[in-house]
Amino acid sequence: MDTRMLSLRFGALCDPIDKQLEEQGFYAPLRKIADCQKYADCVTLLSVSGIITESEARAARRRILKWLGKHITEAPNGTD
Repeated sequence: MDTRMLSLRFGALCDPIDKQLEEQGFYAPLRKIADCQKYADCVTLLSVSGIITESEARAARRRILKWLGKHITEAPNGTD
């Protein structure tokens, strides 16, 4: 079994999650991607505002990635 590694970057200056997934040849339902993007943006806002620490932001981002990982598959042929 060939396992591919997914790498996502979160933050104000990073590409949107849907673009990052597409560039790496992965797929997730649009609704899940939209939810994930909202969650990531909220964590960024809370971190930049000083409401949560960077350590808390890292932990939240790991949980977001784990949640999204349950919905990701490799892109069907012809769409990557």
